[in-house]
Amino acid sequence: MANLLALVGATTILVMIPGPNVALKFNAAFLPQFIVDNGSITGQLALVATVFLAVLFFGDIIWAATAASARQLLDRYASARNRITGGFLVAAGVGLALSRRNI
Repeated sequence: MANLLALVGATTILVMIPGPNVALKFNAAFLPQFIVDNGSITGQLALVATVFLAVLFFGDIIWAATAASARQLLDRYASARNRITGGFLVAAGVGLALSRRNI
């Protein structure tokens, strides 16, 4: 379990490094909604941010555990999955080829 936590933490950091701008904009718009004027604004913001990060962290853990168990199932039916996915892509290509362009 410790290896899984380290992997999730490292993956989360690697995802956030190239695109911190998105996270900053989201937090700047989301977190102030839960702050009231009649208290320690810094303490409230720290509490809300901690709860938010905890929810994200545990969500990442659940996502990683689910993906690890789903991988076995997906590997078992890889051939059927590839044929179904290919069928959808062919159908999308045919649909695009037969569609009219209306401007």
